[in-house]
Amino acid sequence: KKHSLVIMEHLIRFRMLANQLDPKEFNQFVFQLIKNHNGRELILQSLFKSVKSMDDTKKESTIAPMTTLISSIITNRDPNKPDFNSSSHDNITKLPSALIVETASYLKAPEYIVFSQCNRKIYVSCNSPCKIYHMPTCLLKKYPEQASMNKFKSLKQLGLNIKYFNNKISIKNQATWK
Repeated sequence: KKHSLVIMEHLIRFRMLANQLDPKEFNQFVFQLIKNHNGRELILQSLFKSVKSMDDTKKESTIAPMTTLISSIITNRDPNKPDFNSSSHDNITKLPSALIVETASYLKAPEYIVFSQCNRKIYVSCNSPCKIYHMPTCLLKKYPEQASMNKFKSLKQLGLNIKYFNNKISIKNQATWK
């Protein structure tokens, strides 16, 4: 409990100090946080957790304006300015396809699926062959009935509701793992 009180004290002090910053100082704080303390990820995680914990009725009205703002910033970029992702920072797409898919294989299935849709090279790398090794039942239930599951031959563990598998998965798809 003592540790919790110390953390709470730090949080309260942080918030009180942050509230005293004028807009220019606050921008300076955010810029330095991003530059020196992996603040970009901290800010994005905080926003994500905050929106995720909201009541469902408020989520869209909160995230939509932020998404629109980001889209607007991206579309209004100077076309003559070098691309942030390609010139000054290394990028996973510079890796060979085999290494991309091997890296992706450490992700959980939902993360793997989202990651595989980042761009064409990553999609091709992650789906030829697919390296998802574990699929929980909840993902299996979301998979379209008519779609082939042949790409999931690499599965080593399939979270399974036997009744659902026998009744809802086509015989052809069931045969994928025989």
